[in-house]
Amino acid sequence: MADRAPRPSPERDSDPLGGASSAPPDREEVRRAGPLLIAGFLVLLGCALVLAVLATDVRRQELTELDRFGNPFMHALASPLLDAVMNAASFIGTDVMLLGIGAVAGLVLVRARRDREAVFLGVALIGSILLNLGMKLFFHRARPSLPWATVIPDYSFPSGHSMNSLAFGLALALIVWRLFGPRWGAASLVLAFLGAGLIGLSRIYLGYHYVTDVVGGYATAALWVGIVVAVFRAVAPRRRDADRLRTRLLPR
Repeated sequence: MADRAPRPSPERDSDPLGGASSAPPDREEVRRAGPLLIAGFLVLLGCALVLAVLATDVRRQELTELDRFGNPFMHALASPLLDAVMNAASFIGTDVMLLGIGAVAGLVLVRARRDREAVFLGVALIGSILLNLGMKLFFHRARPSLPWATVIPDYSFPSGHSMNSLAFGLALALIVWRLFGPRWGAASLVLAFLGAGLIGLSRIYLGYHYVTDVVGGYATAALWVGIVVAVFRAVAPRRRDADRLRTRLLPR
């Protein structure tokens, strides 16, 4: 009986960070990864277009109809219970909380000897925070002036809570995808979108941001994580080549 060719592992089929195997991908792997890559490219392209449109309006200091409608609409839903939920969601989306959760997740990954994933998570989160600060200084958009909200006197676009929470959630979901496969990865992506969505709504509800601030934060987060993934995947083949060379040169 002829030997059957081994099936490629799920990790090699859909590893978002690359580097799962030193063997070159076969046609079956390429066929399976193709739809994911196309979908990812289209999502990132859409995010880039959305961000470009929003950035143009913000630079002109123009408010969209969505901005004028969003904050009053969310405030009209106010209740003591919703106040508590939105304040809790907003607190979770702060830089301090995200960095704390990220530090714990990074420590767990390092202890599990997943240094590559820990570095990826750190770059995605810390890079998002720094990028958000730079963009706020560049756009100089004032925060909403609303009678029911007292906000700090800094800049508004893009929303840091929305951007950083989505960047962190996407990075963590991609790590879960790499370690546990597409099923758990897809579930983690859904949770990332839901969590970041609630945090973004909380910023509009509390009057800290316009709708376009939140949408711009989401678009930027997706683009940023896409860039980080592309860099890690590009570096993976070089890293494997270096590991093979080191194995050949070092004495056994």
